[in-house]
Amino acid sequence: MTDAMTRSESYMAIHYRGAGHFEPVQEKLPDVGSDESMIAVEAAGLCGTDLHITSPDSAYPCDTEVMGHEICGRVVAGPTHLVGHRVVVDPTVTCGVCEPCRRGFYTQCVDFGSIGIQRPGGFAEYAVVPTDRLLPISEDVDPAAATIAEPLSCVLYAMSRLPMLEASGRAVVLGGGPIGVLFAAVLERAFAREVIVVEPSDHRATHIRTRLAAQVVAPGDVPADFAPELVVDATGFLFSEAVKIARPGGIILCFGLQDGGGESAQIQFTLKELTAVAARAANGTFAKAVELIEKGVIQGEDVITATYPLSEIGAGFAEARSAHGLKVVLLPR
Repeated sequence: MTDAMTRSESYMAIHYRGAGHFEPVQEKLPDVGSDESMIAVEAAGLCGTDLHITSPDSAYPCDTEVMGHEICGRVVAGPTHLVGHRVVVDPTVTCGVCEPCRRGFYTQCVDFGSIGIQRPGGFAEYAVVPTDRLLPISEDVDPAAATIAEPLSCVLYAMSRLPMLEASGRAVVLGGGPIGVLFAAVLERAFAREVIVVEPSDHRATHIRTRLAAQVVAPGDVPADFAPELVVDATGFLFSEAVKIARPGGIILCFGLQDGGGESAQIQFTLKELTAVAARAANGTFAKAVELIEKGVIQGEDVITATYPLSEIGAGFAEARSAHGLKVVLLPR
């Protein structure tokens, strides 16, 4: 614990009360276990999962009142070598002993969970997290930009599940939200792909054109002769569309947890002998995400279009739902 902090100090945490309602609560600084660290949260991103959890009549599981799993902060209590350093949080928590974990397939852990969903997260001025979930990040990286390490690591893990791609080729990304933009950025910058992003929002399309070389088209406007080797469904509900767009022998990468597909898609899938790859989170790719951010390959400006003080979390969620922009980041300090 730093000299500036005492056990009597309180801090602000935003509690989710259900039905899209948030309440600022003053809490005392919690105890820090031997395998834990306390961080002063500098920035916490809003994720599509957060929007699902707080949607009306949502059945998405959330076991904590303090959400937020895209976190950057500075360590104020914990191992000496980390105190004072800026870090990002890999929020995934697994048991490490079940059969999938023993195979290194941590995303399929029978007790899979996340900081900010199953345990208190970063929509607060301070957060206590397992020390082994912390990764140092350069002081040169803006804290808001650092929060994209979590979604970027998920994109990198999804890409790692693909079979070998051709040396050069084409890709279509369905959905130009934060995840879709990160997929497009990785594909064109790290894989040298020619990319088309399909996005109905004019606001998002304009932003994408300012940041990426990718062509942006409206739904249904992918040229028939584009013939992508890879189609990424970054929405979670456009599998049927991905099947129509993919070239014969192509690859479909599914990302997102919404319903989609259907019988006609299944028939086309079989006739075209496509390959589908699915991914749900990050697995061993967080350090690579940090590296790409530190090197400037992926930048905060690629996806972050608004920041809000933590106290204005309601306005932040409204902005994130509006589709006028992409990633929204909350700033406690």
